[in-house]
Amino acid sequence: MLFSCCYPLLILIDMWNMTESDRKYYERKARQDEKRNKALAKAKARGKAAEKWLKENKLTPQTKPEFDKLMKDTDRAFNGG
Repeated sequence: MLFSCCYPLLILIDMWNMTESDRKYYERKARQDEKRNKALAKAKARGKAAEKWLKENKLTPQTKPEFDKLMKDTDRAFNGG
């Protein structure tokens, strides 16, 4: 992941020497990086919501449904739904 910031630059520099498999590799790598960044952002949003909720409440079998609903609502808000 050291050179993850350089992928677009590498593509521009080496475009004339790039084979089809190279192009597919860099496109796949970019998609994977995008999916990873989205997953990390979603986890971060869930963590912030959970942290805020746990400051005010205690997780018990009685409050678990409320906490689960909060996580679903956080996911829905993150996904834009």
